[in-house]
Amino acid sequence: MSDDEAVHLLRYAKDRGINFFDTSDDFENGRGESVLAAAFSDEREHVVFATKFSYNFYHSWQHVPGSSAPQDFSPKYIRFACEESMKRLHTDHIDLYQIRNPGIAAVEDDAVYAALEKLKKQGKILHWAVCFDSGIPVEEAKLLMRLRKTRAIQLTFNLMDQEPARDVLDEGLKRHTGFIVRGACPAGLGHATEKEKFKFLERENERTLAQTALKFVLSERSVVSALAPITNERELNEFVLTSECRDLTAEEIRKIADLYESHLESEPPRKRELQR
Repeated sequence: MSDDEAVHLLRYAKDRGINFFDTSDDFENGRGESVLAAAFSDEREHVVFATKFSYNFYHSWQHVPGSSAPQDFSPKYIRFACEESMKRLHTDHIDLYQIRNPGIAAVEDDAVYAALEKLKKQGKILHWAVCFDSGIPVEEAKLLMRLRKTRAIQLTFNLMDQEPARDVLDEGLKRHTGFIVRGACPAGLGHATEKEKFKFLERENERTLAQTALKFVLSERSVVSALAPITNERELNEFVLTSECRDLTAEEIRKIADLYESHLESEPPRKRELQR
């Protein structure tokens, strides 16, 4: 969509009660941040900005379709990337600054967290967190919670994709870590076969399947926010109304667990092993 269309949808979301907006510095080379600034420059104090860093798209690199820019976790780059994000967001601070897809080396590097804490002390970021785009590295996530006392992690978790996030969510409860869930309403729910599987969760005139998917994610005690894919006003209104829908019952949650377990058992052994 155009910038004007994006700004309209973002402002409409804010009018409907949404105040937490998540992006990344490298989304279309900074466009994600710039559009947020255009939408909320006059009411910055009423919204929460979350953005990310790690992929150094600023400097020349050989682009190959489907590839990403090289990652950079050096303190110098962290400071530089933060300043550039603040410029695009037209703000003097970032509410939630997320390390995107850190490997084990970045998890164990004290300099990364010293740089983030320095930015915090300077008031340039209020909090830092970690984001895993996909393929959650369970051991890295657990090490972050244990070694770095990470207070927030963004990961993928939904009705159709519960592993290996489930293991990390359980650990988070012990470590007082909150989770921001991406992909809360999976695109696969639109397929006829999947719709039929979860049809028992729909409640006529009470709860749509998309609203049920959000309710499922939010039923997890360690989940603090769910990111839903919003591309138009109709979808946005459906998601917003989730808060007025009836919560999932214990019986429904049990049936979801049974259905997911049977789904795992029906997969080829090799695929199940990789997933776990």
